[in-house]
Amino acid sequence: HSFMYTQLGGAGSGWYMEGMAELLGTHRWENGGLKLGVFPARKEDVPMWGRIKLIREAVAAGKALPIAAVMKIDNRRKLSTIEYAWTWALAALLDGHPGFQARFRELKKYVADPAFDERFRALFADDWDDLLAEWEALVRTIDYGYDMRRMAMVHKPAEEIGSQPQRGKIVADRGWQSTGWLLKAGRAYRVTASGRFQIADDGKPWPCEAGGVTIEYYDGKPLGVLLGALRPAANRGRFGPPLTIGLGATLDPKEDAVLYLRVNDLPGTLNDNRGEASVTIAPE
Repeated sequence: HSFMYTQLGGAGSGWYMEGMAELLGTHRWENGGLKLGVFPARKEDVPMWGRIKLIREAVAAGKALPIAAVMKIDNRRKLSTIEYAWTWALAALLDGHPGFQARFRELKKYVADPAFDERFRALFADDWDDLLAEWEALVRTIDYGYDMRRMAMVHKPAEEIGSQPQRGKIVADRGWQSTGWLLKAGRAYRVTASGRFQIADDGKPWPCEAGGVTIEYYDGKPLGVLLGALRPAANRGRFGPPLTIGLGATLDPKEDAVLYLRVNDLPGTLNDNRGEASVTIAPE
């Protein structure tokens, strides 16, 4: 806080002020230099820190904060540890995401501006809905070692599925990927997956199909199992909870939505995945 006030002339809104302090508070000494803004790789690296644990507990209890609520955190009063955790998570997403980082770092120019939050919203106006969706996905899966670059969503324009089957590919080393398939409310769709990919490498590659490998589980589901999520077309800032697709599943959306897919893996170990799954969708 002192650095920002003395060197930048201000510290921005409360959420940004505390988020920056939290972001820079996770650091390490590496190769003779100080590396700031490190996303903790292991719980043991940050004993008693607890931010990720607090967020996971809040999400499990149905108490996740949307970005708008994080932006209302007022540091003119004493904050709770969970409030600090939410400001850290938002700063970590904005600074770590390849599509957001450059604009987030521009905000330092406006820390003395009373309209700081308006500046923030203006910088992200063109993809605000994408930011909201990324936030929902992040807080549901946040974990130590979270790979922001690989977990960044892959978006594409969506089109309604006709009467003929549609086919696509889902790579194993990325997070949520849009299929570009718009599913209509009240209709049923059959999604099937095939092909073999690599889901881990512990000195020997682990082959996997879309049904997953049941010798290892993550988040209560087999490692490598194909997951789906629906992003509502009418409210693109929302992002639905994960659904198990596996080798095949029927989806019956309650509202028009775009289907996103990924394979189930720890968000910090996507780097040893290889290959892709082939996916087909057809109306029933």
